[in-house]
Amino acid sequence: MIFHLQKKRLSHRDFSELKDLTGFQNLSGLYNLKMKNILLSVLIIHCTGQFSIAQTAIKAKIADRLFSQYSYADAIPYFMDLNSKDETNVLYLSRLADCYRLTGNTGMAEFCYSKLIALDSIDPVYYYYYAQMLEENEKYSDARKYFILFNEKKNSDSRGRRKTSAQQDFWKDSSSYRVTNCPFNSAEADFGLFPYAENAFMFTSNRYNEISVKHTYVWNNQPFLDLYAVNKMRNDSFLTPEIMSKDVNSKYHEGPVFYEKNSNTFYLTRNNYHNGKFGKSSEGINKLKLYRAKNSGSGWSGLEEFEFNDNEYSVGHATVTPDGGQLYFSSDMPGGYGLTDIYVSTLENGRWGKPVNLGPVINSEGNEMFPFVSDDGKLYFSSDGNHGLGGLDIYIADISGGKAGEVKNPGYPLNSSRDDFSIYIFPDGKSGYFSSNRPGGKGDDDIYAFTILKKQYFVSGKALDKETGIFLPGTKITLTDETKNALQEITSDEDGFFRFEIEPGKKYLLNGKKENYFDGIKHFSSETEPAEAEIKADIVLEKDPGLSLYGLITDRVSKTPLQDVTVVIIDNFTNNEVLSMKTPVAGDIRQPLTGKKVHDRLSYQIKIEKEGYLGKTITYNAEITEPGEIKLHEALDIAMDKIEIGTDIGKIIDIKPIYFDLAKWNIRKDATAELDKIVKVMNENPNMEIELGSHTDCRSSAASNMSLSGKRAKASAEYIQKKITNPSRIYGKGYGESQPVNKCECEGDKKVPCTEEEHQMNRRTEFKVVKM
Repeated sequence: MIFHLQKKRLSHRDFSELKDLTGFQNLSGLYNLKMKNILLSVLIIHCTGQFSIAQTAIKAKIADRLFSQYSYADAIPYFMDLNSKDETNVLYLSRLADCYRLTGNTGMAEFCYSKLIALDSIDPVYYYYYAQMLEENEKYSDARKYFILFNEKKNSDSRGRRKTSAQQDFWKDSSSYRVTNCPFNSAEADFGLFPYAENAFMFTSNRYNEISVKHTYVWNNQPFLDLYAVNKMRNDSFLTPEIMSKDVNSKYHEGPVFYEKNSNTFYLTRNNYHNGKFGKSSEGINKLKLYRAKNSGSGWSGLEEFEFNDNEYSVGHATVTPDGGQLYFSSDMPGGYGLTDIYVSTLENGRWGKPVNLGPVINSEGNEMFPFVSDDGKLYFSSDGNHGLGGLDIYIADISGGKAGEVKNPGYPLNSSRDDFSIYIFPDGKSGYFSSNRPGGKGDDDIYAFTILKKQYFVSGKALDKETGIFLPGTKITLTDETKNALQEITSDEDGFFRFEIEPGKKYLLNGKKENYFDGIKHFSSETEPAEAEIKADIVLEKDPGLSLYGLITDRVSKTPLQDVTVVIIDNFTNNEVLSMKTPVAGDIRQPLTGKKVHDRLSYQIKIEKEGYLGKTITYNAEITEPGEIKLHEALDIAMDKIEIGTDIGKIIDIKPIYFDLAKWNIRKDATAELDKIVKVMNENPNMEIELGSHTDCRSSAASNMSLSGKRAKASAEYIQKKITNPSRIYGKGYGESQPVNKCECEGDKKVPCTEEEHQMNRRTEFKVVKM
């Protein structure tokens, strides 16, 4: 992919790639003359119809050749003419749109892309280009729609997600900076102002001057770039810029340049043209290379190539960290993430080590370029593949910890809807310069001075495992204010690191969420202005032990699992319903205990019901002693008893004998505990009806026993009736000695003597189901 050094309102305008242009300055005239000669011959030979067909073919050939030569400005009229004759030709229309985009005519590019995306079977990238043009033309809501559409059609390309993931209002910080246009800007392109001595700067420009012979760059028919020097006065005014000498400037592109004071070295980006030799790739393209030279005071000496230059790809836009230990640059070398990526090389024994790509946190599928590292360890760079205002935006990432943290867009006015790039910040961190082709400037790209008016504050930290202390990458961190409004949300990086910008004088809350962990909460305050610009606040998350309730409900007799048992579990601490379901064929229930930890106490009411079975409610109280599954059927009796008409409930729920005083029928205190068991069952089974039958042994007269049993049955039933819903569901009936359970007889010829234990078996109370 082509990328360009000369900004000139091009979407990939980092680096310049040239075919061999020696011997002519403007391809347009050459091709126009050739076309006129060809057309004259055709006019003589062919008829009018044949002439029209031939003319179209010739124009198409010339247009394609100009496009392949990157002569986009010259190609535009040809593709316009071709498109007017065939408006549904995808190739003509896409190339016309690309030519407008690559020469910075965002209005016409938007118009052409809008027509292009209405055609069938187009490459999804054109949705992205269309959205880019809408964004640069400040039509943000429309742009977002097409970034989303691009993401849907090409999900593997992260630019769609990056462009639509922003939750920040990039216009909100307009009071944080003061931005002014520098007085030495020209009507042409001026960018990349960097200091090389006290109050002495260099910058790149294609402005007109009388000293140099201006060659023309066919991409946009503009002059090539040269380096200029300018001095700043004590009153902050500037002297007139002066072009650097010919030992610095060649007849092709020079710039940008960076001066590294520790080694007294200039790092210069220029076309692959050195000592009069014009280098080309295997495809015949002149790439960009990075050069370095020593500062001689009036210029430089000993110009040499960077170790990792190559004729097959471009390298440029170098910057060196304040300690001189690392060099950052931009390149389209193979193996990157996008069109151009940012790399870093570390100084090892006086030589630069093998470049390392900064990875997908920084680099997108688009263009990342113009890196700069400030004294406080922040990487500034420009990108057109991330969330922003349009074109190239300036971004900031903290690299003080050795790896890039959250990528932040500082918003307006450092960024605009057009290209914003090539930032420099003075060591005090309070002011600097950047370049932009935003509306309202003096020419094409202009250099702007900026001053930070408001100190920025941040909170940063790491997401950590509570038990092990290890970093937790991929933790979703939400910053919330005291009104519980979510302000920002990011994901911790591979080292668990996160960072947010905050305001002084406020209370905040950080919430960390990660799968298989409990939420981590951290409160902090900036109510008193922090002494440091960065507040440290780690978030500790406790591992979820994976607790759950499990229960197997079976028939008590057959031991088989029961299907369609209604199970409801209520948390006694919160009175919230934890579970409500019917058992499947397997007869089991399973419920994760979200938010519960080892050593927590549990208290549940478990209600189970099934038609034809005795429903019941069981209380479960326990302390969690270990991770894993809690098996309710091992701790509780949740087997179910089948109920039929005539079933004695007392036998199922293990009612103990109900005793009465001799010849009495009042309910004794010890009897209430047993009768209350029946109350519980009847309240749990509101459709159940019971006959309470009271029986005596055969001692005493039959008439006396019948009377006494009737009174005892009635008294017992009345006790229960007072405690259940719909009291008529139970009634008492005395049977006296008429239904013995053994052969005991006390009267007449059939008298059978019995032991006291056998008489006791006949003295009983039964609770038989008469209706369900």
